[in-house]
Amino acid sequence: MVAAANDCSVMNPDCDGHGVCMSNGNCRCFYGFSARNQIGTDCSLNSLDEPNTAAMMNACVIVGCVLYSIIFPFVVWRLIIELKMSPSSAEKSVISKVTKLSLACLTIVSIMCLLTCFDFFAVYHRMPVKLYFVLYYGRDWILPVCFSATLSHWVELYQYTLKSLRQQEMIKKINVNFSATLSVEDVLDRITFLQRFRIPFAICCVITVCLWISFTAAYFHSRDPTGLSRFAMGYSAFHAALWTCFAFAFLFYGLKLLRILPASIGPKIRKMTFQLCFIVIICLLDKVASLVYFSFYRASNVANYQTGIRRLINVIMIWLVVVALLELYMPVHQYKKWLRLSALWDSSRSAGASNSNSGTNNSMSMEVMKEPAPLHGGV
Repeated sequence: MVAAANDCSVMNPDCDGHGVCMSNGNCRCFYGFSARNQIGTDCSLNSLDEPNTAAMMNACVIVGCVLYSIIFPFVVWRLIIELKMSPSSAEKSVISKVTKLSLACLTIVSIMCLLTCFDFFAVYHRMPVKLYFVLYYGRDWILPVCFSATLSHWVELYQYTLKSLRQQEMIKKINVNFSATLSVEDVLDRITFLQRFRIPFAICCVITVCLWISFTAAYFHSRDPTGLSRFAMGYSAFHAALWTCFAFAFLFYGLKLLRILPASIGPKIRKMTFQLCFIVIICLLDKVASLVYFSFYRASNVANYQTGIRRLINVIMIWLVVVALLELYMPVHQYKKWLRLSALWDSSRSAGASNSNSGTNNSMSMEVMKEPAPLHGGV
């Protein structure tokens, strides 16, 4: 009878609906919940029952709801504008499709973040814990997809510009610092390499989806406490390594490609490069924070207050990523153009295009990647 009283499979099989009964007879409580008794056969202690933790969780909800309620309408508005645009050529059609994909992913990220800000793993009982978990960790695969789509946009626009450079003399007319040892074939070879370089990014995105599904299934069904703890650490370590690779690859090849582009468009490209670098660094720091949190959480019996701190860091960091991604497609200094209602009817050009014939940019384009001015009329 004593052994049965200390076994959650006998006393509390569902762990009060907030955990999983493990093979060792203890309940593994979901984030935000912990055991009220010392034998660990329940998950009835809500983190909101602790005064300090309740204040931290409430701050997370308020800050998160305010931040994402502000940015979400702009993301949706920018996606609607992009959907209204019509590409003027086949190459610009590719750019437009990539832009739509990137903005669609950004919208999904924003929706996930906004919904998860109203609760925290069901401690407020506003959302089922399983739905919350799916949305919360779903960002781990949608953010790499969003970044990869933005990177594809970056590559497509570079390719669109450089494919027009057919002769070395033409390159010299644009950039006097162009090396005579670098032929047009070399330039196109580098663009081809960048196109192929996107394949590993796509593979990594597929892996993140598989990991997300596996981690979700293990979190709600695994009864091995040691195995799941290692899985959680490995999950966070993989994403930290993933964003480290993304940062290294983009820094190395992005800066390498900058050296062969015309100086006239260098500042705009550098701006986009730096913004993407900022995005990968923030995502990397967020995953490092996850590793630190899991290391502490695994060694602590009650870490609800630390859970609140980790959540607040996550809310702010992902919001910065969303803002930075949106600014790529909706520059702050052009807010008047983007926010006017007539933008919905301005569908003469796709994103990334510019009106070189009129001398003014009438398209709702991605300003940081405007095409270079023509040699005699157009490049």
